[in-house]
Amino acid sequence: MSFKLTRRDSVEPAPNTEGSADAAEKKPQKSYSVTLYICILFAFVIVLVLLSYFGQRRDNSRALLSLREQHDQVTSQAFDNIEKLQEKNMELLNENNEQKKTIEKLQSQITELEDDAEKAAADSDALKKELKAAEDIFALRSALAAKDAEKAAQFIEKLNGEMENLPQNGKEMLKELKAEYDALINPPEEE
Repeated sequence: MSFKLTRRDSVEPAPNTEGSADAAEKKPQKSYSVTLYICILFAFVIVLVLLSYFGQRRDNSRALLSLREQHDQVTSQAFDNIEKLQEKNMELLNENNEQKKTIEKLQSQITELEDDAEKAAADSDALKKELKAAEDIFALRSALAAKDAEKAAQFIEKLNGEMENLPQNGKEMLKELKAEYDALINPPEEE
C-alpha cells in the first residue's frame, strides 16, 4: 500500500492496481472478522465484569446479613444486660431504703435506751441517797435508844444536810427523832 500527497495536505491511499479484486474481497472480510473479534472480546469482558459484580454483591449481601445478625445479637444482649442492671439497681435501692428505715428504728431505740439508762442511773442515785439517809435515821434511832447524845447530834446534823434526799415519811421520822433528841438533851423537869 502506498500513499500519495494531495493539495489538501492529506494522506490518501494510492490506488493499488495489482490484485484490486482480491483486496476488495479480503478487506471487508478482514474488517468483519476483526470487528467480530473485538465484539466477542468486549462481550466477554462485559460478562466477566457482570459476573464479578454479582459475585461481589452476593459476598457483600452475605457479609451484611452476618453483620446484621451480629448487630441484632449484640443489641438484644445489651438490652438484656440493661434490664438486668435496672432490676438489680431497683433491688439495691429497695434494700438501701429498708436498711435506712432499720437504722432509723435502731437509732430511735438506742436513744430511748440511753434515756432509760439515764433515768435508771438518776433513780439509782436517788435510791442510794435515800438508802444512806435511811441508814442514818436507823443509826440515829440506835444512838437515841442507847442514850448517846453526842452520836445522835452528829447524825441529826448529817441528816439536816441530806433533807432533800429524804422521802416524806423519812422527814416525818426525822422530826419525831429530833423531838426524842431534844427530850434526851433537855429532860423534862419533874414537878
